[in-house]
Amino acid sequence: MNIGNLNSLERASDKGLQLRLRVILATISLCMGLVGCTYNHVDELRPPVSTCDSLQASYAGDIEPILRTQCYGCHDTLNATAGIVVQLHSNVSIYALNGLFLTSILQPDSLPSSKHMPPGGKLSPCELSIMRSWVAAGAPNN
Repeated sequence: MNIGNLNSLERASDKGLQLRLRVILATISLCMGLVGCTYNHVDELRPPVSTCDSLQASYAGDIEPILRTQCYGCHDTLNATAGIVVQLHSNVSIYALNGLFLTSILQPDSLPSSKHMPPGGKLSPCELSIMRSWVAAGAPNN
């Protein structure tokens, strides 16, 4: 056999080997890529569920922001509907401690609908829970 023919055979088998090695490496790379792209921490992908912390209700952090968005439109110092102002702690605490505050926002069937607050809607269960907790604590100015 001619030495030139042996070199050709070696190159041909080298090309076949190289092709097989490339296929094997490509397969391994693809498998590693697929495995590496899985994410098993689904809890980290979802936004945290908001919780309602009504046990530590404070006037400044919880009550006043609810009053501002839900009540001030009718019961601030400029629009004292029915003479009721809940804009300051000193005002709202009077209603909180005499029972009128919770009665109005809880909207019991015994109360005429014209007295339900806020008109045309209800506070969320969380907001109601915060209000109840704050009143139960004595409506502190905290």
